[in-house]
Amino acid sequence: MINGKGPFTAISQLRGGLGVNLYTGTDGFMHLAVRFELDPHTTKTYRLKSLRPGDRIELTYDGPNDDAGSSIEKIEMLERDEPPPQLAERDRLGFDVTHKDGETSRLSHPPNGHIGLFLMNVPLDHARVGVDGSNEDEHWNWQLDDLYAVDSLKFEIVATDWCDEFPNVTKIAQQSK
Repeated sequence: MINGKGPFTAISQLRGGLGVNLYTGTDGFMHLAVRFELDPHTTKTYRLKSLRPGDRIELTYDGPNDDAGSSIEKIEMLERDEPPPQLAERDRLGFDVTHKDGETSRLSHPPNGHIGLFLMNVPLDHARVGVDGSNEDEHWNWQLDDLYAVDSLKFEIVATDWCDEFPNVTKIAQQSK
């Protein structure tokens, strides 16, 4: 579901055949891309490129399916023709994640960086969900809960100058010239 509209479904019976990405774009918006393989030779990708603070997304893995996975293309009808959000000087885009247990975490990225969430059905019985944030100096990453049948994660896009503690930080070595 996106901002209460949907659900939108995508189906792939192939290992790694379903992928969802939520990431910061260079245009000032958050983007959502849903990629799925219908068969080994046919892949489709649908995008929503104008997500902004206040937008809400709910991802449910292996949930009810009344339309044979044919409704995902309709997410593109939610595209808006608006200028990018104007953020305060210290703010950056991120998202509040409501986990399966009801706890909420705020995830963002280092200053002057970017963030991306990925969901994939690499094991066919569940989906793996991870988040990466980075800039020129460091790389942050989180492993979120795996999603099994009818499990959901909820996201709200936020403008923020902070995030919850991250479990893994890697400093990027600067190469001297």
